[in-house]
Amino acid sequence: HKHKKTMRHFFGFTIADEEEDNEEDIQTENQVPELTHVEKLQNQSHLMQTIQKTNQLNLDSKPIHRLKIQYSRELGLVGRKSAPSFFSNIGQSYLPLTCKHSINTGARFFCGKFSKDGNIFVSAAQDEVFRVFDSSKGHLEFKSEFAAKDIGWSIIDTDFSPDQRFLIYSSWSHYIHMCNLQSPETAYEALDLRPTDERFCAFSLRFSPTSDEIVAGCSDRSIYIYDLTVKKRTLKITGHQNDINTVTFADDSSSNVILSGSDDCMIKVWDRRSLKSDGKAQGCLSGHTQGVTCVRAKGDSRYFISNGKDQVLKLWDIRKMTDSVTPPSTYSNFDYRFMTHYAKPKQVNDVSLFTFSGHSIFKTLIRCEFSPQHTTGGRYVVTGSYDGFVYFYDILTGERCQSRYRHRSIVRDISWHPFHPLLVSSSWDGHLGIHGPETKLSPQQDLVNSVVTDDLPSRISTFY
Repeated sequence: HKHKKTMRHFFGFTIADEEEDNEEDIQTENQVPELTHVEKLQNQSHLMQTIQKTNQLNLDSKPIHRLKIQYSRELGLVGRKSAPSFFSNIGQSYLPLTCKHSINTGARFFCGKFSKDGNIFVSAAQDEVFRVFDSSKGHLEFKSEFAAKDIGWSIIDTDFSPDQRFLIYSSWSHYIHMCNLQSPETAYEALDLRPTDERFCAFSLRFSPTSDEIVAGCSDRSIYIYDLTVKKRTLKITGHQNDINTVTFADDSSSNVILSGSDDCMIKVWDRRSLKSDGKAQGCLSGHTQGVTCVRAKGDSRYFISNGKDQVLKLWDIRKMTDSVTPPSTYSNFDYRFMTHYAKPKQVNDVSLFTFSGHSIFKTLIRCEFSPQHTTGGRYVVTGSYDGFVYFYDILTGERCQSRYRHRSIVRDISWHPFHPLLVSSSWDGHLGIHGPETKLSPQQDLVNSVVTDDLPSRISTFY
């Protein structure tokens, strides 16, 4: 048949369509599975029509297509411009569902994160110790550890500077702490946010893409901005009606737009170019019926995801924000710290694109994130869960799957290596779970290739 290819874009993914002269072939090839695990929400028919018209996805995961691509690459038919789609096409077929190894410290892990370049992984636990691993070769190799300072109860959140030199962290304290990873014990600085509340915590921290500012979402319903050039807090915005659990930047290359999520169930958009201290946001997005625990942006200034105490993960388009929304009145009837059952109320005014469900969020601020752009095209979202599993959701099909390994307690944080099929889950059972794709190697070979632990301190144990 004669083929005519067209390109269309959906959620930042490039989709290739092929139109054939044979109508029967078109009807057969254009069939798309029903979205059994996605709740279709209001005004999304145009998005679903886009999927249904799709003939051939750029991210197709069928083995025959992977072989064709590999063969084309061997023949030199895959050029430099095709390299990103080549890696995402191959990588998205190998999800890190299998736990290759686990590192046990005996202390609850609250945070675990890969640096942007993928060379470093840092974990933070309730024993007030940071553990640094070399992850540049696609496995974790223990490098060092150092003690955190001025910790109240636990380390709550961490972030790397864009150049990967500095690490910031927060706790129940008036200070944000910053240290140089080359010499964290000596090159240390405490940054005073000067809050008015005696009991205070920065639940979420983010370095600005320009490295000169830190934004924090805090327990006093406020967003703080700390300027590293002048060494002081330059802005405080009381913009929510309850604790601000999460903040992030909408764009990886600009610090203009900030997203915040709160226990008042609202997600708000703040534009730095017109930001004032009067608490007026540029826009609001409603849809959660309980507090928002985590917001993560895709990095394109448009799409982001959020985890909520209403036991769902939502995908959003920032362009659907409204000027003002009244928070739902049902959020105060439920306390996720002490209750493990949630009766979902009637949904009103939900402007999110999709809702994913299956995981559970109780006790703590469980994190979520997009899968890496380099290896998967950002096709998946992944989240920790109260039941000890790691959950993966396919944005394009809505399918859900979970890790083969189950932690004995909550998975609070997850981090996916930007360039390797390696995912680390940080759990309250005291273990870091190192997950990779299923392979045909023997279990012993798999474990050897996954993590190098010869240099770990004696008090850290490992199990299989």
